[in-house]
Amino acid sequence: MGRLLLNSGYLVSCNLEIITESNGFQVLHLELESEKDQVKYRISHDTREPDLILIKNDIQDTLDDVLGTDKDLVIDEYLEREYIFITLKDGTCKQYTAQKIE
Repeated sequence: MGRLLLNSGYLVSCNLEIITESNGFQVLHLELESEKDQVKYRISHDTREPDLILIKNDIQDTLDDVLGTDKDLVIDEYLEREYIFITLKDGTCKQYTAQKIE
């Protein structure tokens, strides 16, 4: 199992999908579940990362690489500024506009 370092538990499941909100704006919903906790994020495109499909593909490639292995999924939160940082499969760290969903 890959590890979700956000809460130091084994990553059990994940879901990543594009959602169209009531105002027509498309966002990504990322749901991660570990043996200890569950976390959900609403990720949107911005000037730094303008293509939602590319964001989805990068995150999905990383999730596919982590699940079922002993690799780590590293997510750093800076929610006061509505950012998360995800270390991708290739080792680069990308900043995404995101909010935590309760």
